[in-house]
Amino acid sequence: MEYPKISFLTPVYNEESRIRQYLENIERQDYPRDKIEVVIADGGSTDNTVKIASEFGCRIINNPDRTAEAGLVLCEETAVGDLFVVMAADNRLPREDWLKKMVYPFIKDKQIWAAYTHISPAPDDNSFNRYYSLLHVEPFTWFVYGNTANPRRFKYFYKALQSDSGYIVYSFNIKNHPLLAFAQGFMFRRQFRRQQQNRGDDILPFIQLIEEGRKIAYVPDTGVYHLHLRGFRNYIKKYQWRIRNSLFENNVGFDNRAKYFSFKRKLKKYLWILYGGTIIWPIFDSLRWCLRDKDKCWLWHIPASVVLTYLIVYEVGRKQCLRIVSGGNR
Repeated sequence: MEYPKISFLTPVYNEESRIRQYLENIERQDYPRDKIEVVIADGGSTDNTVKIASEFGCRIINNPDRTAEAGLVLCEETAVGDLFVVMAADNRLPREDWLKKMVYPFIKDKQIWAAYTHISPAPDDNSFNRYYSLLHVEPFTWFVYGNTANPRRFKYFYKALQSDSGYIVYSFNIKNHPLLAFAQGFMFRRQFRRQQQNRGDDILPFIQLIEEGRKIAYVPDTGVYHLHLRGFRNYIKKYQWRIRNSLFENNVGFDNRAKYFSFKRKLKKYLWILYGGTIIWPIFDSLRWCLRDKDKCWLWHIPASVVLTYLIVYEVGRKQCLRIVSGGNR
């Protein structure tokens, strides 16, 4: 079989502790070596990230903007592969035939423009990151999107247009689009170019694919590890930063995609305060999932939901106070 050339697109900043394992993981793929390149967009790392990447023969480009999305755009403009794979240094491929399985839909059907899989808990995951991986997102986003935030649950919400032994094509629409980002092993043809207004967001390019009527394949037998959170404290720190970034920066976060939301999703965005703030519903859902999956990591849903709720309330209040102090200019 004539396999297509693959370009891994990876924005980095000070990833010395993880990038070696990430690149070794790619090297273990059962795929022609001359058909794989790794493009690293470095945001000015001050550790040995660039040195390690150079040892593996990566194509390294400078990312002066330092943000992940700006880095991805630079990678897309530089990469020479037939198919692009968006990965981060905290991602791992669970199986050595991962690439062969992911490229299969593109080989089988020339009308397939993109392919995705789901996040799987790594065997040595800490219990909190295992919870995050099974939920697929943090609890606020899960509350707004429901089953459409997790590819493993798409079969309960979307109609399958095409089903093959290796992939499924679902029927998507804009108002009830799934939460799929150009991240965690998302693969797409090099011919796709994100529109200018979609360059600062990782969800909007996927919505663009839907708007353009492109066929997008789900590959259920692959999965991807996302070593996203080291524990509960790391979760608090990381998502407090994300909340602040969403509130104070333009063209990022939920509000950037609000025009694509159904009324139900817009309503649930505000109902979240009642869900997480009253504790009762997170307790109910966590116990329900524990009984379904026999996995106690679901108990993390209770503190994860409650703490995230109060972080959102705190940061929104902080923004309002800053706006009053500055005379309404912020």
